[in-house]
Amino acid sequence: MGLSTGPNITADLFEPNPTPDLSAVNPVFASANQSRQWTVGAYAADQLSLGRYVDVLGSVRFDLFDTKYVAEDAARTRTVLRRQDHLFNWRVGLLAHPLEKTSVYATYGTSANPSAEVGTLTTGTANLEPERNATIELGAKADLFEERLGLNAAVFRVDKTNARVPNTDPSGPPTILDGAQRVQGFSVGVTGSITSTWRVIASYTQLDSEILEHSNAYLVGQPPPSTPPRSFSLWTTVTPLRSLTIGAGAVYQDVTTANNPASESVAFLKVPDFWRFDAFASYQLFNRVDLQLNLNNISDALFYEQYYAGHAVPGEGRSANLTARVRFQAARAGAGVTACARSPCRTGAAAARRSAATPASPWGPRSPPWPWR
Repeated sequence: MGLSTGPNITADLFEPNPTPDLSAVNPVFASANQSRQWTVGAYAADQLSLGRYVDVLGSVRFDLFDTKYVAEDAARTRTVLRRQDHLFNWRVGLLAHPLEKTSVYATYGTSANPSAEVGTLTTGTANLEPERNATIELGAKADLFEERLGLNAAVFRVDKTNARVPNTDPSGPPTILDGAQRVQGFSVGVTGSITSTWRVIASYTQLDSEILEHSNAYLVGQPPPSTPPRSFSLWTTVTPLRSLTIGAGAVYQDVTTANNPASESVAFLKVPDFWRFDAFASYQLFNRVDLQLNLNNISDALFYEQYYAGHAVPGEGRSANLTARVRFQAARAGAGVTACARSPCRTGAAAARRSAATPASPWGPRSPPWPWR
């Protein structure tokens, strides 16, 4: 909707008025859009042991990604755009166990970003092929002192080899795949049991990101948005009673750019660094029911959860939520089903195993490199 006549209405973003006076406003239709996306994927993965000390792993994935985008302008003219991509990606890796309870690994994988990945299409991107990415990672993990101390570290590099950039040739399409970007860095993590009831988990990630090639030379050397140079997290849990667990944690993120200035006259927009503090308490009832209270952003810090194209979206302020989990035990020993009132549903041990087995990623938690991101 748009405003053809009438005054601008001021608003307080921190305490918005749910019922503003709109009597002086004359609303008119400005534009509308609708997007429908379908994706179907199939994959295969395997890990083979070559003796006692070496494993080889590999995986492949195929995705069909279909988008229909309908845009309607102020004159009620409809534009229908469609794009269908067939994405094939793969990953290979080598895992070695030089000592007991230690592992060293190396992986290489590919991924893709369709032009309609965010659900929109334009006449300049409807016929554009996906961006392609290659990821290489080297890492190690060790469990020491009877598994009371866990250490992990990884170095990685992610190269986008055909990034979307504006076309400087007016006779060609407005957007072409002629750019390149790189994000590389390292991560380290520590998991320790100080006592039988006190556990600490900490991680640190450092990134070096850069635009390597672009149709606008002024952008070469700038960091891509949403790649904080440094980030850190610390979490500790205490189990004073068999059925009670209490925990608290802190998250830090460095100053991060939110845009890429195209000339000297355009300023860098940056998201400030922040600390966020959380806490929780969980209690087990009747062996089948778990209650958990989460306190999020205890200090009510202002931070930005999403930032792109010069826009920044504030994260959630101070909040609390209570979750109940009910487990239904199957008749056969060792089998069970867990039902949760809130997703995701993982017990603490399962979450710890998942976290320990999953190296850190420069763009969030590492996952198999498909279908994109």
